[in-house]
Amino acid sequence: MALADYRITEKLYESGNSLVYRARREVDDQPVVLKMLKEAYPSPRRIAGFKREYEVTRSLDVAGVIDVYGLKNDQNRWLIVMEDFGGESLARLNQAGMFSLNDFLTLAVNLIEIVGHIHQR
Repeated sequence: MALADYRITEKLYESGNSLVYRARREVDDQPVVLKMLKEAYPSPRRIAGFKREYEVTRSLDVAGVIDVYGLKNDQNRWLIVMEDFGGESLARLNQAGMFSLNDFLTLAVNLIEIVGHIHQR
């Protein structure tokens, strides 16, 4: 997939509605994560929901929640540009057998605390 201003390096996730890629911003070679709507020409309702997701995520100032850099429309494809902190998906780590019970429980507690802070906002 080709996008102006970004060089995609890896597909991280795919759902029925969206695609998530690891990429590098061409202008400064900064690593970013791009989340985009799967449809090339999404409905106005889907675009509105995606914009709400961007606004809500951007407005959060919670430790553990990634920074959101921008919302773009590239050749009719909507994408959210986010911080890339080098993380891996939980599904990949679990499949690779990278989680001990202790690691899993530590992560679960951290995630619960972050979600609690998000709900307070």
